Amino acid sequence: MSTTTTATLERTATPALRVSPENPNHHLWNNHGTWFLHYTVHPTPFTKERVRRSLGTKNLPLARARRDAFFVHLTAQTKIAATRDVFHAIREKRSGPTGLGGTHKEVAA
Repeated sequence: MSTTTTATLERTATPALRVSPENPNHHLWNNHGTWFLHYTVHPTPFTKERVRRSLGTKNLPLARARRDAFFVHLTAQTKIAATRDVFHAIREKRSGPTGLGGTHKEVAA
């Protein structure tokens, strides 16, 4: 596996979720009675973005269930993206950057 492929896989394979077993409300935030999910994403190794999403409920057990379902979905989507990135990196390595199976040759018109 190439260095690029390894770096891509390490960066996108699984989300880095910090979960404290002592805190069942991890990643939850109550804003005037409505529960929100909050987490941080790192689109590049040098940037981060805080995300807050309304869970659309005032019910804490429902908010926890929606949070857990979202993280399951996020993990699945991240694994799909990592697989796709690795597939494209391998295909590009085999066929070259032009996708034509080696070097690109100009065709006379």
